[in-house]
Amino acid sequence: MLKDIYILSRKDEFVGVTDWNKPCINAVGVNGRTVEELNAYYRELGRKGLFCLYVKGDRPSGEPILDAIVSLFFLPNYKYSDGRPVILVEGYTEKDSPPFLTQLKAKLATQGFDGLEVIGTAEMIKLPSNEADLGVEYRKSLTAASNFGKALVLEEGSDWAKTQAVLINEERALEREDPAGFVRIIRHVELERELATQRRLVAAMKGEIANLGTYVDFIRSGSQAAELQQYYNNEYEILPKWYKRFGHMIKVIMGKRNARSLYDDKVKKYKP
Repeated sequence: MLKDIYILSRKDEFVGVTDWNKPCINAVGVNGRTVEELNAYYRELGRKGLFCLYVKGDRPSGEPILDAIVSLFFLPNYKYSDGRPVILVEGYTEKDSPPFLTQLKAKLATQGFDGLEVIGTAEMIKLPSNEADLGVEYRKSLTAASNFGKALVLEEGSDWAKTQAVLINEERALEREDPAGFVRIIRHVELERELATQRRLVAAMKGEIANLGTYVDFIRSGSQAAELQQYYNNEYEILPKWYKRFGHMIKVIMGKRNARSLYDDKVKKYKP
């Protein structure tokens, strides 16, 4: 299948239990769950298929609840996008962000996460449960430019095996009817995945650069490094330019420096 499908699931009705590569992400609701129930999720969901969290209606609140939710993001089969944990939130918009998301993002920041990937209502396409309409809506999600990048969501209780068969048949029919267009769709999906991979690499490199900067600052803050820097500033930087240039000439005469390097910055200064 070309696209991933989010299926609203109860924790005891997961699909894709043994195969995390199936194009199905179980979206598990957390509304009204107690801390004890969320902790049970942590113990049980790690042994099941690929999943993410789904919020609808009443928003979770309270430190213990949010801590329990964050713990689920550490499970190896939690769904990530661009290095960020994914969460589906009904009614979410960028202009009207629920307070619990702000609190959740703050908690994630303390754990080293680079944000949260929130999929709101505007980024969701709800797939109908009846087979006839299901095929039509799935085709629209593949061919309509306005639907590119949106998450496909299947209602709770849907038969995943039948759903998957309908979606695959629709892809094959589209390929027969418009081979060139189907190739473009495949390429678009591949580019989306490649872009997601590159974004993860960039995020990782940014983190590595930030860590190196912190390490350098730490080294420079040490007393010995500070003393060396101060000695350099006081003993060398204050010397007149003619004296420094005379020293470079001495190095050339002694064969320790390349003469061309005195007037050409591209030439290697010191001989091996």
